[in-house]
Amino acid sequence: MASRGDIDYNSVQPNLLPNWKTIDFENSLDKTPKYVKHKTKGLSNNGTYPVIDQGDSFIGGYIDDPDKIYTGEYPIIVFGDHTRVVKFIDFEFAVGADGTKILRPKSQLKPKFFFYYLKTLKIPDLGYSRHFKILKEIQVPLPPRAEQDRIVAKLDTLFEQLEHINKSLDHIPTLLKNFRQQVLTQAVTGKLTEEWRKGKELQSPNEIISEIYNNRAENLKGNKLTKLQEIYSDSDSSLDFPIPSNWIEINLDKICTSFSYGTSSKSNNEGTYPVLRMGNIQQGKLDWSDLKYTSDSDEYEKYKLNKGDVLFNRTNSPELVGKTSIYRGEIPALYAGYLIKIDSMKELNSEFLNIVLNTNYAKKWCWEVKTDGVSQSNINATKLSKFTLPFPSPDEQQEIVNRVENLFAKVDAIEVHYEALKTKIEHLPQAILHKAFKGELVPQLESDGDARELLREIEGVKKGISGTKKKTATKK
Repeated sequence: MASRGDIDYNSVQPNLLPNWKTIDFENSLDKTPKYVKHKTKGLSNNGTYPVIDQGDSFIGGYIDDPDKIYTGEYPIIVFGDHTRVVKFIDFEFAVGADGTKILRPKSQLKPKFFFYYLKTLKIPDLGYSRHFKILKEIQVPLPPRAEQDRIVAKLDTLFEQLEHINKSLDHIPTLLKNFRQQVLTQAVTGKLTEEWRKGKELQSPNEIISEIYNNRAENLKGNKLTKLQEIYSDSDSSLDFPIPSNWIEINLDKICTSFSYGTSSKSNNEGTYPVLRMGNIQQGKLDWSDLKYTSDSDEYEKYKLNKGDVLFNRTNSPELVGKTSIYRGEIPALYAGYLIKIDSMKELNSEFLNIVLNTNYAKKWCWEVKTDGVSQSNINATKLSKFTLPFPSPDEQQEIVNRVENLFAKVDAIEVHYEALKTKIEHLPQAILHKAFKGELVPQLESDGDARELLREIEGVKKGISGTKKKTATKK
């Protein structure tokens, strides 16, 4: 944050075309009539007259009283004394509260030209201090009127095109998100590998589950055997979509060995081992930023993660509970208590499980089974163990994983290009404005004349005002 003594006023202004005339900022403005200021708090969300204030939102609210609107000439420019926000207003409006400055340029300056010039200024941030005092120190360019018109017309066209481009780009994240979900849906319904399955002799999922049961039951007796039998005979829920005939639907506890809660010990900002928390699960992946740590080796040994462990967010807001990701052994880490670690058997590909738990089907299931508290929802390990998933053969699971990863890699590449393009476009407005005021956007024509006549007009008005003030003072 800058202080007023640090301001380099030459860097505030853009480089101007050398043969343009300039005038002091204060000499570029006409007086405006008195006006009522309206505090944004308590304003209606709709009404007859918009209230324009210094906020980032173009409109701060609405009023219906015609006696409280701005009565001066239009168009005008609103400048945020605290925020540095600049707005061009060419319709009836009411003025916002403290910090809202109304600027009306002299007739020798086109209002839109003046507005665009203010948009080029690099006004340093003085916090909640006043910034209008900085404007008082700058010079305003004064090209011929015809050239001002051409600059405004060119900028209007370019910014309209930029707006269309931005609106088109704004759809891309949603399109990519929807595409990802379509891929996941195709994966868990068997459509993604429909052609691949044809003519292949694949291991029977039913035989796999029978073999797993026999191996688990081999050395069990009494209550433990009875409990295992209940697990394999139980089916609390079913899929709400069709699956291929050589797939089966099973509950997680038939194909997973444990559902474990993470550490409840307090983590620190620094330490030896990162502790993954619910904020580190983002869109099916682990986000390794904003980490907490522990240096307790006993805690690490108890809750350490192994490559392929699936992490399920058991407590979060209703919209986010059930977020799931997979640990791929990036760095040694453990997991926090709001997460459940799912240990799957070798017959269930953990990457495939991560795919299933990130589908809209799984999100719908989370919404249906969650227990709601005050602003938080919970899905415990018992409920998670009864989640029903489609179960193809291990070979097909791997093929599904390969295809999803391939398609997602292409989406990731598109996202990288999208972000780079957005960054370039975000810098375009200032680049365009600077070209305009360097005289590089439109040609300078001899037929325009020069701005000396405009300067004489302004000086003549100033002398007239000064003479009137002297006469008035003499009479008094």
